[in-house]
Amino acid sequence: MKLVERLNNQEVKVASGGFKCISSLKIGKYSLSIQASKGHYCSPRKNLTDYNLYTSFEMLIMKEDGSDIQLKKSSIIRNYPQYSELIRHYDGGGIFGWVDKDLLEDFINYLEPLK
Repeated sequence: MKLVERLNNQEVKVASGGFKCISSLKIGKYSLSIQASKGHYCSPRKNLTDYNLYTSFEMLIMKEDGSDIQLKKSSIIRNYPQYSELIRHYDGGGIFGWVDKDLLEDFINYLEPLK
């Protein structure tokens, strides 16, 4: 299933400040929080009803149980073929901002078969 289809099928919750949040996606042995709204690092930075309208997203990578990962120690993440492109979006505190839709889709396709 394509990324935007997965996101459009998630239940939307409105957080304080009026921006929307959706549940994390279980991808392989990871849980990815992928968000897009007026309160997230995405483009456009608006509350839209269709995720097809976003060109980039905010992402947080967690272990399957929701706990933090040590990104630079994860050989699976570091071995992602486009790791250097992905890490450019990393803020050092856990958040990846303005991750291009195609890069995110490729990253998910890389992680999905890894159980």
